[in-house]
Amino acid sequence: MRMKHLTALLLASCISVTAVPVTAPGFAVTANAETAGDYEYGVNNDDGTVIITGYSGSDTELVIPAQIDGQPVTTIGNYAFSDCTGLTSVTIPEGVTEIGNYVFSGCTSLSEISIPESVISIGESAFSETAWLEARQKEDPLVMVNGILIDGKCCEGDVVIIPEGVTSIGSAAFSGCTGLTSVTIPEGVTSIGYQAFGGCTSLSEISIPESVDSIGESAFSGTAWLEARRKEDPLVTVNGILIDGMCCEGDVVIPEGVTRIMNDAFIRSALTSVTIPGSVRSIGRFAFSDCSSLTSVTMQEGVTTLCDAAFARCSALTDIVFPDSLVYFGEDALYGTPWLEQQQEKPFVIAGSYLMDGRKSTGDIVIPDGIRTIGYYAFGECDGLTSVTIPESVTEIGARAFWDCTALTDITIPDSVAMIGEGAFSYTPWLEDREAQADPLVTAGNVVIGTKGCEGDFTIPDGIVGIAPFAFSECDGLTSVTIPDSVTKIGFFAFSGSGVTFTVPAGVTVIGHDAFGTDATIRGYDGSTAQAYAKENNIPFISLGAAPAAALLGDVDNSGEVDSVDASLVLVAAAALGLD
Repeated sequence: MRMKHLTALLLASCISVTAVPVTAPGFAVTANAETAGDYEYGVNNDDGTVIITGYSGSDTELVIPAQIDGQPVTTIGNYAFSDCTGLTSVTIPEGVTEIGNYVFSGCTSLSEISIPESVISIGESAFSETAWLEARQKEDPLVMVNGILIDGKCCEGDVVIIPEGVTSIGSAAFSGCTGLTSVTIPEGVTSIGYQAFGGCTSLSEISIPESVDSIGESAFSGTAWLEARRKEDPLVTVNGILIDGMCCEGDVVIPEGVTRIMNDAFIRSALTSVTIPGSVRSIGRFAFSDCSSLTSVTMQEGVTTLCDAAFARCSALTDIVFPDSLVYFGEDALYGTPWLEQQQEKPFVIAGSYLMDGRKSTGDIVIPDGIRTIGYYAFGECDGLTSVTIPESVTEIGARAFWDCTALTDITIPDSVAMIGEGAFSYTPWLEDREAQADPLVTAGNVVIGTKGCEGDFTIPDGIVGIAPFAFSECDGLTSVTIPDSVTKIGFFAFSGSGVTFTVPAGVTVIGHDAFGTDATIRGYDGSTAQAYAKENNIPFISLGAAPAAALLGDVDNSGEVDSVDASLVLVAAAALGLD
C-alpha cells in the first residue's frame, strides 16, 4: 500500500538542521493522515520517519509510542495534543527529536512531562497553558529543556543574562517582553529561533557571541536594536548571516563574506536587482518573496542552496543567472515569477545545472548534457514517459524523481551517478523488472536502491558508489556487512536489523541518520566520517587504524582533489540522504 505522506519543512536552512527551529516549525499535509489506535500520523517525505499529527484518546497518563507501523516516531507535529484538558502525564519516547508548535498548549492539567535527551527542537508555545510550564516558571523564569531556552517571558527587570549551558534560544522565548532593554547571550549558543525577541520594543542592547550561526526570521522584529542597525546599514548581518534587508531599495549588491541569507530577509522590499556573491551558500525560505519590483537576480558561483519559496511571487522577475554550484532547489522557489512561466513552455525547466521540472515529457527522452542534478519529483507521474537517457554529467537523482511513471520501462543511468534519493523510481515498470532480477541487489547504475534476501555475513561488491535510503531495510537477518572502498555515500535508514557489525571504508563522506539499524557496531578508520558518526550517535567503534594513503578524504567526486565541487556535493547529500 502506498503510504500517505507529510512534508516536514526543513528548518534553519534547507540543508543544516540546528538545535532549535529558526522558523516556526510547520508540517504540510500532502495527503489524508493515517490512523493507528488513537493517533493520527503521517510520514516525513525526507526520511520516512513518523510525525504524530493528532490524538483522539482520553487517557490521563499517556506514553507516546516509539514506533508506529514499524517506523520510528521522530516528530510530534503542531497542535497534536493541544487542549487535551484531561491529560495529566506524558512520556515522550527516546528517538523523538522535534516537538512542534503548540503541541501541548491548553493541556491545563498536564503537570508531568518526561522529555528525552534526543529532543533537540521545540516549537513556539509548545507547553503554554500547562501546569508543567507554570511550575517550571516558578522554579526559574528561564525555562530550559536539553539546553534549549524555551521560555523567558516571566523574567523581571530590564536586563537578562542568559546562563552558560544554553545552546539554543527557542521560538518566541522572549517575545512581547516590552520592558526588556538588554540581553547578553553566552558563548556556546548556536541558534536563535523564530520571533525569539520579537516585539521587545525597548530592547536596544543585544550581545550575540560568534558561536551563533543560525537566526530565525523575525527574531528581533520590533526591537529598538534592529531599528538602530537598519539606520547604520540596511543590510543587517550577524556573524556573516544576513538577517534583514527589508529597508533596501533599488539595485543591491550583497557583500562578500555573507554566508547565508536567512528566511524572510528581504520579503516585500523595494529591490529592483540583487547580486548574491559566491560566499553565500544558502538563500532562505521566502528570503525575497513578494518583491514586486525585482526584475534581475545574479547568483555567483558558490551558491548551493535555494530554499522553499525563496523568490516566490516576484511578479516582475524575468532575468536570473544561476551558478553551476546550485545543487538544491526548494519547493516553489520561483513560483509566480515570469521567469518560471517562460521556462515552463519548454520541455525541461533548468536552473544552471539543476533540472527542476520535466513533467511535460512523453515518449523517449534524452536529458541534456551539463545537468548535474535531477530534482525532487522532476518527472513525477509522467505517465506517458517510456524511456530516459541520463547523461554522464549527472551525479544525483533526487527523491521521487521518476515516481509513478507507469509506462517507464527503460532508463540509462551513467556511472557518474553517486546519489539516488528515496523512491526515485517507485511504481515504474523499470523498477519492477529490476526487482525481479535482483540477485540479491537492486541497483540503479552503481547505486544500491534495494535488496532481495540478504542475510548473514554480507559483502557489498566493489564498484558500488552509493547506498540509497532504505536500500537494505528489509534485510533483518544480516549479522555483518562489509562496505567496499568504492562507496562514498550511505543514505538514511539504509540498513535495518539489530546487532549488525559494519565495516565502513575511509572514503565514505556522507552517512544519513539511523543508517545502521539498532545496536550496531562500526569498524572504521581513525579520523573518518564513520568514526565521527559513531561518536555522535553513541555507536561502538572499532578502530582499523590510520586510513589507507590512497583514500583522499573529502574527494566526493573522485577527481583526485578536494575542491568546491566536493563541498557542493556534500551539502546536497546531506539533504537527499537525511544527514543530521
